Parts: sequence; structure tokens; C-alpha cells
Amino acid sequence: MNPQDWIPNHQAEFRQAHSTVQQCHHITDINKAMENQQHFTATYLDVSQEFDKICHTGLLFKIKRILPSSCFNLPKSYLNERYFETKFNGETSSLFHIHSGVPQGSILGPLQYVLYTSDLPTSKETTLGTATFANHEDPTIASLNLQEHLNIIEKWLKKWKIKVNESKSSHLQFTLRKGHCPAVNINQTIIPQTEAVKYLGVHFDCRSNWKEHITRKRKQIDLKQNRAAG
Repeated sequence: MNPQDWIPNHQAEFRQAHSTVQQCHHITDINKAMENQQHFTATYLDVSQEFDKICHTGLLFKIKRILPSSCFNLPKSYLNERYFETKFNGETSSLFHIHSGVPQGSILGPLQYVLYTSDLPTSKETTLGTATFANHEDPTIASLNLQEHLNIIEKWLKKWKIKVNESKSSHLQFTLRKGHCPAVNINQTIIPQTEAVKYLGVHFDCRSNWKEHITRKRKQIDLKQNRAAG
């Protein structure tokens, strides 16, 4: 397999020459859908302890499919035979084997996470980034397409033992038309619908007029100026 094919194009995290800018390019998709009088609906899933929940067995399985067999033992030795212990009130516990998680702060940690999530399923009817988007003239169809993709993602998350925090996830609709995109769910839990969401440092609102982002940034600037003056 070509190294360039290891990571899908929609994955911008932890990649050289990629940043939040690539993900924020979806602003163009939002504005285009609104100009075409469509309903643009999006879900932003909050992944709980993403680095800590990577299953070693699953990660090594995916790495083995990518790397030549002669190179596989190196990443395998990096993960194998890792243990932890707990100290409390001067007492130390026994050693426990670590079966999941990648060493945080390490050079390889982000790459391992990207490889582990590189096969996150996509859909022809939606756009996938660190968020999932769908658009259509009919708000019901837009939500239906989004829900069908979430159902596929849900199965993938369960298979690879990644947990989503449903209550911290968000479902947001961008449109200038009347009508409302029906709610969507994951893990049989309705994703909270919001009027605005913070995504990669940018505050998006349902009208895409930047009011929410400008208001919050002005408050941050005022706070810094007050601190400097004090």
C-alpha cells in the first residue's frame, strides 16, 4: 500500500501541512448550500479519552495491514509489555498490564491515533471530517442521510471500542429557509441540537453570520485589555 493512502484526505489532525484551516474550509460548503436554498445539517461528535481508548490489538491489526511484515515487529514492540502501577499513601500496587491507549506526549502517539481511525466509514450522501455533514433541499432527507451515516459510524465505534460522549456532542442546522431538520441520534441517544457550536476554535451559528464568533472574540479581547490595564 502507498504511504499516501494510509491516511484519508478528510483526516487533517496530526498531519504535516494540514491544520484546522483544512477543516474550516467546510465553511465554503455551508455557504454554498445556503446560497442554493438547501438545509445543511451537521453533527460534531465528542470522543471520550480518544488517545486512552485505542485498543492495542486493534491498532496492531490495522498496522499489520499497512506495513510490510519485516517492519511490523517495531511498532509491536513499542506497544507490548507496557504496565502501570498506582501509588497511594506510600503504598504501591502490583503491576497491571496496559491493553489500550498510546503514550501521550510521544512522537508516535498522534500517528498511531490517525492510523487507528483512518478507516472511519464514509458515505456518498455526506461529508466527513472531524464532523459529519449532509445537505438537501428537504430538511427531512438531509437528516435522514446524516442519520444513516451515523448508524454506520456507530457500528464502527463499537467494533473498535471507541466511546462517544453523546451529551457533549452537538447537532446544528445551517439554513436561511423555513423548516427544521429532524433530530438525529447515536447509541440510541438523541444528539443535543444547538444554535451554535465551537469547532476547531471557530464559533459557528445556524445563520452563518459570524455573530457568535465575533461576540465571543470581543469578550476575550476586552478581558485581556482589562488585565493589561490592571
